Amino acid sequence: KTAIIDDELHGEVRIDEPVLLDLLESKAVLRLRDIHQYGVSALFGQTAPVTRLEHSIGAMLIVRRLGGSVEEQVVGLLHDISHTALSHVIDFSLGGTGEGESYHEVHKEHYLHSTNISELLAKHGLKLEKIAEESNYGLVERCSPRLCADRLDYALRDTVASGNLKRLTARKVLSSIVACPNPQHPDRVIAMTDVEAALALSRAYMRTDAMMWSEPTQAMLSSQVADSIWQMMQSGHLEESHLYTRADKEFWAEM
Repeated sequence: KTAIIDDELHGEVRIDEPVLLDLLESKAVLRLRDIHQYGVSALFGQTAPVTRLEHSIGAMLIVRRLGGSVEEQVVGLLHDISHTALSHVIDFSLGGTGEGESYHEVHKEHYLHSTNISELLAKHGLKLEKIAEESNYGLVERCSPRLCADRLDYALRDTVASGNLKRLTARKVLSSIVACPNPQHPDRVIAMTDVEAALALSRAYMRTDAMMWSEPTQAMLSSQVADSIWQMMQSGHLEESHLYTRADKEFWAEM
């Protein structure tokens, strides 16, 4: 059994590892196709409609490209599995720990236990508790400003979607990434061998940051919607559980 992923950045990629195939078909992973990276602003057409599923698959494919283990590819695929409807808007509303963790990170393991992901992983000899700690997998997560599959995928995907980076240049970036000193080393990191591509990505990243991630209107919109969510939950008009049972459009319609 195989599957062909047709990704905007990576092109066609054949997947034949049973655990990846099972996860890609799971309800919990497929839920992410209706969750946007930028929540409510994507619903209004103010930001590109990139989905959490596209980003999660992209992170997995970066690990794969680097020669990372199947286990680390699983971690890449599942790193955003617990994102709620409207994504980071909920951080403004319900918050995380106050120590840099987002709402979805705080609730990740609890959410995973409410799905069949644990059983799917166990079927293939993997433990949920280990997979849930993506910080232990250097190709998937690294503290800023180091490159990692999570940061690199959204940087490329969002800069291309916003028109700040050409797809061809994004593919040059992907062609130049390597795992140092090797994909299995405990302190493995991602580096680039093409200086011009790295510079192009850096400039596109800064433009996209000004347009999307740090743009004041987007922050204000997220804050106002977050306040409304908080008030509606306090008054009993919205249930917190709906964050995981409603897609973006459904949750917004319910509001």
